[in-house]
Amino acid sequence: MLNTVIIQPPLVQLNTPYPSGAYLRAFFTALYEETKTEGAVEWLDLSNALFHRIFCHSGLEFIFKKT
Repeated sequence: MLNTVIIQPPLVQLNTPYPSGAYLRAFFTALYEETKTEGAVEWLDLSNALFHRIFCHSGLEFIFKKT
């Protein structure tokens, strides 16, 4: 079994999808199907994760305590 993780770095535009992750995911999925290899492809969008971490209740509390 071959697993692939695609990590999109944080701090790219949130409202504009960064296309390379989608292209890579499609490439690896097609490769696994073509070679009949078992595997999973996961795409981690760290931009969204960072945004949600900062702009959640505890993230905003932390920021306002520092100012």
